[in-house]
Amino acid sequence: MTNNTGWTDIFSQINNVAHEVIKVEDELLSENIFSLFKKKDYGKYNTLLDTAQIELTRIKLMMGIDFPNVDEDKLTSLNSFADALFNYIQILKLINYGLSLKATRSGEYAYRTYKKDLQSLDSARNIIADRQDAIFK
Repeated sequence: MTNNTGWTDIFSQINNVAHEVIKVEDELLSENIFSLFKKKDYGKYNTLLDTAQIELTRIKLMMGIDFPNVDEDKLTSLNSFADALFNYIQILKLINYGLSLKATRSGEYAYRTYKKDLQSLDSARNIIADRQDAIFK
């Protein structure tokens, strides 16, 4: 028997992390192309993304403990959703690092690499959507 309140609480916690990550992504990538590689507070973005990953890890570790009555299949789906979001954050961190190298002229972030990273980010978004859909089945 599934405890709807329990799994929806877990989903809400993960979703809140996702909203914070989307805010960081918007701030990091929403600039026009001409200002994209100018100096920004890349350290702040990295800290926010690290914090999101830490929160996801905490949620994953506690979900079975805090909500022991949630159906095992639902917990597996929620874990998969959290993992997909964690991977998405990793890609954002790679992009953040590359942009910081380019902006500070301390390294190279080739357009080809940037394009590949953006494609990986799009793929990760699709995986997140699939994992999110699986929770509600």
